Amino acid sequence: MIERIIIKNYKHFQYLDLHVKEDMNILIGDNGTGKSTIFEAIHLALTGVIRNRPVYQEINPFFFNKCITNDFIGNAQKCREDQLEHVPPSPPSIHIELYLTNTTDQDLNKFRGSENMESKDCIGLSFNIEFDKKYEDEYEEYIQNEEISLIPTEFYMMEWKTFGGHIITPRAIPFKSYLIDSNGSAFSNLPQKHFMGIIDNTLDKKQRANLAVLYREYKEQFSRHEEVIKLNDSLNEKKQGSFSQDDPKKLALSLDVSRNTSWETAVNAYIDNIPFENIGTGAQNMLKTIYAVQNRKEKQTILLMEEPENHLSFTNMRQLVTRLSELSEGQQVFVSTHDSYILNKLHLDNLILLSSTENSAMDQLSEDTVSYFQKLPNYNTLRFILSKKVILVEGPADELIVTKCYMDNNGGKVPLDDGIDIFSVNGLSFKRFLDIAILLEIKTFVVTDNDGNYEDNIEQKYKGYKDHSFIHICSDSNYRLKTLEPQFLYKGSNFEKLKNILNRSESSIEELEKYMETNKTDWALSVFLDTTEKFEYPEYIIDAIR
Repeated sequence: MIERIIIKNYKHFQYLDLHVKEDMNILIGDNGTGKSTIFEAIHLALTGVIRNRPVYQEINPFFFNKCITNDFIGNAQKCREDQLEHVPPSPPSIHIELYLTNTTDQDLNKFRGSENMESKDCIGLSFNIEFDKKYEDEYEEYIQNEEISLIPTEFYMMEWKTFGGHIITPRAIPFKSYLIDSNGSAFSNLPQKHFMGIIDNTLDKKQRANLAVLYREYKEQFSRHEEVIKLNDSLNEKKQGSFSQDDPKKLALSLDVSRNTSWETAVNAYIDNIPFENIGTGAQNMLKTIYAVQNRKEKQTILLMEEPENHLSFTNMRQLVTRLSELSEGQQVFVSTHDSYILNKLHLDNLILLSSTENSAMDQLSEDTVSYFQKLPNYNTLRFILSKKVILVEGPADELIVTKCYMDNNGGKVPLDDGIDIFSVNGLSFKRFLDIAILLEIKTFVVTDNDGNYEDNIEQKYKGYKDHSFIHICSDSNYRLKTLEPQFLYKGSNFEKLKNILNRSESSIEELEKYMETNKTDWALSVFLDTTEKFEYPEYIIDAIR
């Protein structure tokens, strides 16, 4: 299987070096960080296919990274301005390398060599889109054109090589690659052809041969049908008025039985008597995935799935993820997602986080932390991972008060307006989120109660975490004010203001404290919605938003 991917000058990436696992890999990142480009590059290097078409039919200047294109155009301009000092710029190339797992398999050992960017003895292959030297004269003429704005891909060629330097075709690669785009963009034009291709690959040689023979027999029967014979006779009678009387050629309509036509282009798949392309997109993707991961006939499978949650109900998504986990053993799977359920269920330690400048792996998380999020799959882990600044609070009341404090101190803006996320999580799970924050260096503020013992519940509990400059534990050391309710109630003139907005004018401060502790969300919501009173906030909350 693939253990490392290097992409150079292809679309989003000027250079990417990505290490992956041999079983499950989950790619996440903001829009535009290159998840689709990685999937496309892997599939392209293994199959020579992009958007269901051969790459030589699809190659265009926009395959190249924008920075590389701009450099090429700039150098071409310099060449025209001073022909004596500048030689024509070398046309840039696209380079994709797939490093494969070291093995004693003889089929893979044919791919061993040191002709790779690392110059190391490895098993792998490279795919290149590069300038074809037979167009040198045309290229030099092109460079003198004052209107150059793109790379001239008409002068380019494609080539696959093993790390041993041997030129190969995708047919020689001992892997099957399936790219399933749940957005539908990759298969919107040819859903039937793609699905029948998957079906074809799940059949063994004998089954395929029998189906091909049966299909040819039916096509031959068509031409022998009585009505077809009459039709052809009629066509030849009409021909007599247009062609020479002694022309021996006869016109006939029949089905193509030549070898370059195959059954999967004509045979259709039906689901409950409905053609495959007419069933829902979610059902299409479910079937594509299941048949793809079940294929173990001749070659190992690499499955690339983009956002499997799209077009699926939550129930069907659960079924798909469960099925994917069951069937992926012995196959390599790449999944991109924006759904926390999928992320948690398929294991956080399989996560690869992509940003605009780098990538990070999550396989350093402890098994306890991974297991925690897997057991609580609805936690919004993904949102936390993609955040830049985070405030963690213990519950809905804390979230409301912290948000209100932020608004009062920032001209009415909510934290999200400034790129700050507030997460309400169980206090026992703070450390689980902090484990992730340490790996990804997410600036994280924990707003928490001291629960009557600041030394044990704050100082000792978070001792290892406070050493990191991007982690801040915000709590009050007064053990008498052990939760948010007394902290807020006893601050300045809040007691009188709370009696007013909570309609408890006759309550003593002790009675109001008991009421607030019993009705945590209600009192906090009243404070949050009130637009007339100016409240004072506990210092540890001020510290967090400051």
